[in-house]
Amino acid sequence: MTEYTIPPRLRSGDLIGLISPSSPVKDDARIMRGLSYFMEKGYYVRVGWSVGAKDGYLAGPDYWRVRDIHDMFEDPRVGAIIATRGGYGSARLLDQLDFDMIARNPKIVIGFSDITALSLALLARTGLITFAGPMLAAEFADDLDAATEKMFWEILTHRRPARILASGNETIMHPGRAEGRLIGGNLAVLCSLIGSAYLPDFKGSILFLEDVGENVYKIDRMLLQLKYAGILGSVAGVVLGRFTAIPEDTPNRDLDEVLREYLLPLNVPILADYPFGHIPNKLVLPIGAQVRIDSTGVPLTLLQSVIE
Repeated sequence: MTEYTIPPRLRSGDLIGLISPSSPVKDDARIMRGLSYFMEKGYYVRVGWSVGAKDGYLAGPDYWRVRDIHDMFEDPRVGAIIATRGGYGSARLLDQLDFDMIARNPKIVIGFSDITALSLALLARTGLITFAGPMLAAEFADDLDAATEKMFWEILTHRRPARILASGNETIMHPGRAEGRLIGGNLAVLCSLIGSAYLPDFKGSILFLEDVGENVYKIDRMLLQLKYAGILGSVAGVVLGRFTAIPEDTPNRDLDEVLREYLLPLNVPILADYPFGHIPNKLVLPIGAQVRIDSTGVPLTLLQSVIE
């Protein structure tokens, strides 16, 4: 049975570690704007070797990106580790990570999209609860959505035993009530880990999914993979974030119809239109935390503290 670990909370004046475990940031000015945001908030920043590095579609060689992750976890001054952006590449690092060392030094880890691979691996191999949320050269380099900003600081700096994880604009695809660990992230990245040692157990979990730029038939194929892998049939509930920038194919099918075909037969509560994914106004989701999904009350509630 997995033992779950929550990291220490972020304190004013802490050092924030900046890493690029996936793709490079195309415009270095975005890195500078993100750095300025945290420095103006009174935090110090340690910039990893991979930040600003470019090796085609990767932010420098694998060993640089692995070294950044290890350095940030080993540095006792670092209170939180934030990814610059997603893209592709974090899954390439998983078999090189020292999970024993990471387990001895739990830290806040923040990112989404391709960072899903790192978050799920940390949960599977160390039990560390991480956070799917805004990234430095993405949301923090722009005018950060006020609700996103408010939740980011509240969930990472204030220890609370329960918290509402809903905006009020969600819709109910299937009614019901269930509790379980919130596990998921980017659909394509999650599917790429099926069959590996880096995917946590989904039995009794609340599965959350989002994606960007994927054709409807590819989403169909990935949901089929989740079904055949036994993941869909094992979950207690589903939270659907936003599926954005879907290419226009001819012929095509309606994504909502495809989602319903796979999910309604599960007969579990399903929350749709959840404010998470490749959108500016996203909530921060603690991956691995105990939550409740409820179609008759608060749609999604965090049931535990996620920081010490």
